[in-house]
Amino acid sequence: MDNSVRIGGLNNYLDVVTRLGGNPEDLLDRCDIPFEAFEDEDNIIKYSQLAELLEITSQELKKPDFGLYLGTRQKVNILGPVSIAIQTASTVGEAMQCAARFLHIQSSALNYHMDEQHPDYVRTIVDINIPELSHRQMPQNIDRCVAVGQEIWKQLSGDKFNIPKIEIPRELSFPKPMYESYFDSDIEFNSESIVWYISRDTYEAPLPLSCKRLHEFASHYLEEQFPGKNERLAVLVERELRKNLEVADCTREWMANFLELHPRTLQRLLTKEHSSFEEIRNKVRKERVIYYLCNTKLPFSQIANLVGYSGQAALSRSCQRWFSKSPRQIRGNSRSYMQSQNNQ
Repeated sequence: MDNSVRIGGLNNYLDVVTRLGGNPEDLLDRCDIPFEAFEDEDNIIKYSQLAELLEITSQELKKPDFGLYLGTRQKVNILGPVSIAIQTASTVGEAMQCAARFLHIQSSALNYHMDEQHPDYVRTIVDINIPELSHRQMPQNIDRCVAVGQEIWKQLSGDKFNIPKIEIPRELSFPKPMYESYFDSDIEFNSESIVWYISRDTYEAPLPLSCKRLHEFASHYLEEQFPGKNERLAVLVERELRKNLEVADCTREWMANFLELHPRTLQRLLTKEHSSFEEIRNKVRKERVIYYLCNTKLPFSQIANLVGYSGQAALSRSCQRWFSKSPRQIRGNSRSYMQSQNNQ
């Protein structure tokens, strides 16, 4: 099943919904998820079903922070067999590297990598690649992922836990103090990916359950039982566009040259995946434009240049097409909303 996820990713969902007064069986039925799937945490469902379930549950329970609430009640065991290899690593950093190697076992939609270039922190980055859904279209699941990620690193690092900043790829849609009550970090919204800034002290912290022999055994088992996924070309193209949008002339020809393919071959392969270079580039541009408009004071002409447009007029046309608003309206609405939340 493409873009599937282990049902273990919904660990504690049944109990949490019941305690909040909901009917989990009815909610599951509305998303075509059989109740019996929870009998084995290794059963799989479509990732889009998981995302839909969390949105419907939040609406039904009238709990806008449901994703955060559920995520803080999940631990590393939601990762099933991967959790053993993670917990027996020597340090938090090695555990993160282990997660990056094996997270495809949890879901083929998840892409996890790290940026270790800064001397004070390590940026750990997660993208959820589902063709039919952007990050902004699954806010409850984004919240759950952000919260459970924090809980896992807190569980592993103990009193060394320190995440100074988190980037979240969704709009703030309920009072900011409610959101901030779940975290001890600075929060930045409208990012492209989920990003945790892990302090070096946390990254280098030893793990209490560290066991070299058991870690090697668990890692070897995972490698044998769950061969690495063949990464979709569309995912690779999207990742390279995210890295290079501001620093390169990200045309189809540039990407084809980077991948050592003919441009027509690149397009043909993407078509087989029901995608196209223009579609992927528009997705990345859209997310980057929202980030710059909502989180910076950069002039519109500079934003247009950064995302590869010929001028400000092209940026304005795209904003009208995507959001039915001008860049100025998007920036003004974002600041007005954030100010109102900060004043609450």
